[in-house]
Amino acid sequence: MSDWYYFWRGLAGAFSWEKGQDNALIGGEPSWTYLLGLSINFLVILGIFGLVLFGFYKTKVQAGSWKAAFGVFWDNLFLRGRARGILGLIVGFPIIFIAIPFYAGYRVTNGVWRYNYFSNQETVTKTVLLSELDTYVGSRKSGSSSITLTVFKGKEKRTVNIANSSQTLARTLKSELKTPTMIDVEVNKEGQIIFVH
Repeated sequence: MSDWYYFWRGLAGAFSWEKGQDNALIGGEPSWTYLLGLSINFLVILGIFGLVLFGFYKTKVQAGSWKAAFGVFWDNLFLRGRARGILGLIVGFPIIFIAIPFYAGYRVTNGVWRYNYFSNQETVTKTVLLSELDTYVGSRKSGSSSITLTVFKGKEKRTVNIANSSQTLARTLKSELKTPTMIDVEVNKEGQIIFVH
């Protein structure tokens, strides 16, 4: 996979992760551009959050005090009626002050952890039997996809989640890869499949 692919992957969405399965990348180690994409996404979210906070501060300066500023916020919130104001208060403020910062921090933390997981592995190449290929391709709007492989390493059956799956990759594998077939994988010391070739 190219540097641009990993950049867009970090910008648009972190690697997927499934507990209880081996999580692997198709191709090999992720590029450092994945971290660049993650960082830019984090900074954009942080910038939008900063603009919201700056708007609150600007209203405070214009109103003269925080008490007067909250009065302005309250009046604006209930401008279109009591029901919409209460709904805006119950839904809007938790999203702005809890969900957005949590999402930004959680996404970048998980992205960096997963990057380190894949880039700091000592692996050996082995040939395994791919017995099943399960793909899911979401709608154009959702952009979601998943690829799950069922492989046999000797007599041991392993389920592998492809962490860098995309709709294009899922469609391509579904149409071109016939099972059962032999594939090359890289396995770490614990016997987990890390990369699929």
